[in-house]
Amino acid sequence: MNSIELWQEEISEHTLPGNLVGDSSPQQVQLVLMEENNHDAMYPISVLHTQWELRTGPTTIIEGWQRLLQPLTYKFYGRELHINSFLARYPQYNTQQLAMGKVVVLSPRILPTKEIADVINVCLSKHESFLLTFNKEVVGFVCHQDVWEMMPQTWTGLRSEDVQALYKSIEIHANIINAIHEVLDTIQLAITASIPTNQEPVNESDFRNAGVYTVNPQNIFIGQRADIAPLVVLDASAGPIIIDDNVTIMAHASLQGPCYIGKNSIIKMGAKVYHNTVIGEHCKVGGEVEHSIIQGYSNKQHEGFLGHSYLGEWVNLGADTNTSDLKNTYGNITITQRGNSVQTNRMFLGLICGDHSKSGINTMFNTGTVCGIHANVFGAGYTPTELPSFTWGGIGDNRTYALKMALKVARTVMQRRGKTLLPEEEKLMVQEFDRIQKTE
Repeated sequence: MNSIELWQEEISEHTLPGNLVGDSSPQQVQLVLMEENNHDAMYPISVLHTQWELRTGPTTIIEGWQRLLQPLTYKFYGRELHINSFLARYPQYNTQQLAMGKVVVLSPRILPTKEIADVINVCLSKHESFLLTFNKEVVGFVCHQDVWEMMPQTWTGLRSEDVQALYKSIEIHANIINAIHEVLDTIQLAITASIPTNQEPVNESDFRNAGVYTVNPQNIFIGQRADIAPLVVLDASAGPIIIDDNVTIMAHASLQGPCYIGKNSIIKMGAKVYHNTVIGEHCKVGGEVEHSIIQGYSNKQHEGFLGHSYLGEWVNLGADTNTSDLKNTYGNITITQRGNSVQTNRMFLGLICGDHSKSGINTMFNTGTVCGIHANVFGAGYTPTELPSFTWGGIGDNRTYALKMALKVARTVMQRRGKTLLPEEEKLMVQEFDRIQKTE
């Protein structure tokens, strides 16, 4: 039996996440997430968010690891202002460092999966330290707290030959997200991996209203207090449909799995939600959506097509806004991020849109458009394929959105949802505005 088979045997025996093999006492585990230096590849979501906030499916990267590893505490390394903003928005992750115990260091590029969590838990049960590698590149480290305190706490340091010579390496099977558009490739796996293990599939008694049509109901999971109107179609023949708590789905809407609808979201009357769609919490969605991720707190309420796209938070697409996700030549799509051309090697790619950006009615987003934060997009014709942050107009006459007004609108929008624009968030917005001013 080779080393990989030995590990597989141990993993199959190991069923207690975060525990020692054969021991019912929980480990004291600290999850350490360290940003990579590929911020531009994650633009525009990276402008206001850390890399572990990317939504891959029903959960973000950090939420996925939280569910799988159940760490006691957290530690973060990366851009200081971004980490401050993250901890201000999610204070539950602002925990004290462990004085003792085990540390799990992970790259936020890794899609959280049970298979990787099983490997980590076996590592935690040992008295050794292990490097986790993918294609021989270090993407994780499992060690004791004392060892971590003596380590170079950067990816460059962990990937050095000196460090790799000291510790055993475990090659893992992983889905690695190197660029923002690659998140779209993780949707089906992320949704399938998030099927509730403590929840039975849907049956007719779960619906408040009669006349809901289901296909393959054993693959449909509905949360508490979800309100699904008559004449809604839920087709899970091609993948699971997960509808979270307090979701409202209006009459004549059709949902095709795999898809996920987040907490407190509303699917409007007659909406068409196709496969591989993830809608985060507190969203309002109508029209046609296919193979897209909406981070949360964003609206696409009206008719229009959103395909192969990623929308950040607090985005609002006006009525009849459409995204082109396929070139007439059927060729590979090149996107532009901060003025740099990036070949995606994809035939389908729509809009990648940063937080707080908005489109006027009948806006036509070109194939593979990248839009920064706080853009106010309107005008006749197709948009350019790059719309910088704080764009005002963007089609023909392109001016800069006044910072004071942009922040005022953001406060108004967020207050309507019971949220407050925090000083830590505002610092990041000002930083991006200053960067735009310097490049003009």
